[in-house]
Amino acid sequence: MGILGKFISVLLHIILPQRIREAVLNRIERTKTVLTSNLELRIFWRILFFPIVLPLSLLMAAMKTLMIWVFPSKVYNDLRYICYQIYTDVSSRNTGIRLAWKRACLCYELFTKGAEKHMSYGEKNPEITFYVIRPYYFLEPNEFIYRNVANLLTQYYYCLQKLSYAVENGWVPVVDWQNYGMMPHSEEFPVNGTSNAWEYYWQQPSSYSLEEVYQSKNVILSTRNIGQFGYIPNCAMAPPFMQYATSLVQKCPQYASLFPFNQPTLQYIEDAHRRLFPEGKRILGVVVRGASYGRSGTPYGSHPVQVGMKELIRTVKNYCGQWEMDYVFFVNEMQELVETMQDAFQDRLIVLPRMRDHIDRPADGITKNPMYYPGNRYQTNLDYITEIALLSKCTSLIGSMSSGMRSALIWNAGDYENVLIFEKGLW
Repeated sequence: MGILGKFISVLLHIILPQRIREAVLNRIERTKTVLTSNLELRIFWRILFFPIVLPLSLLMAAMKTLMIWVFPSKVYNDLRYICYQIYTDVSSRNTGIRLAWKRACLCYELFTKGAEKHMSYGEKNPEITFYVIRPYYFLEPNEFIYRNVANLLTQYYYCLQKLSYAVENGWVPVVDWQNYGMMPHSEEFPVNGTSNAWEYYWQQPSSYSLEEVYQSKNVILSTRNIGQFGYIPNCAMAPPFMQYATSLVQKCPQYASLFPFNQPTLQYIEDAHRRLFPEGKRILGVVVRGASYGRSGTPYGSHPVQVGMKELIRTVKNYCGQWEMDYVFFVNEMQELVETMQDAFQDRLIVLPRMRDHIDRPADGITKNPMYYPGNRYQTNLDYITEIALLSKCTSLIGSMSSGMRSALIWNAGDYENVLIFEKGLW
């Protein structure tokens, strides 16, 4: 869409009610198709609108040029992204101009308050540079979030990115999920003796406490954006997924070893392993995402499409025979999908007993997932981590790419006999 078309689209979204706007835009699109149906018509309209489009294009080019010379490159790129965000919100997501502006302000806060900072808090440890891994900014509930906050193992991978950055620069890392407000993965009470939500499940990657770090001379506060540093694969899971998985296995385990589970988590996983996995049996791990983008897509348009249940069951049955598997361990957060697999595999299916979501819960951004009610969050995430840890202990692996599968691949560190990932592209 040209600059004039974008301008008209935004203007219509601002001034017209939704029903009228949709009717008008539909007719405009159909009219455009008719009036540009051949080369001659397209040339005619370009000539006709040239006197209008040229001044607008020159104005935009002049504004961009001024910004390039006035602002540092990072500021320019941030502002450019925010402008694109406003346009997308208004023209594609129908958020309305007021909410689009609020979201733009939140995005600006991410790029400023959430930028990497070099700090000094005291005179301790002058010979050490600490790197504080801060939580992703949009873990905090706000209007930038459409539906659910990204799950715990997505946040784990964001931390792994920053850990790799700290290690490669010779800094001492420590994770702070305590001093940045109440987060969706936090409980309103201490867990395992700590209020740092990271330490609910994992040990710190160094022997230094947050208290000591915040009295030290040289401290780098990590960006609160996702962070891509080039030492491990991109946070965005892009096809071909088998190639992405190979890169994860090659590059991530050396850093993941610095994020060991704490003793309560490790004990919970080991107890579940002994209880659920028959000793000496060959187990096929199977994982797909059930909720949110797993079933119906995502407004972000960047998540892996999950395989359908009929194809999944057919494939799993086939490879159970080829790979000589005794049992199937299925990982999914939707109760109905677990029941579908139980019907298909009967007593050969292993699942971790846990609270699960339901398909009929409205995905309206209002009806909350009971798994993440206050008081349920710790147990929900502990069960989720346990499922993925058990998945990493299976003989072979089949499924669609997700943050859970990604973590299983990393924790397994290349020990699977066979791996099959469905290549369905992105939403």
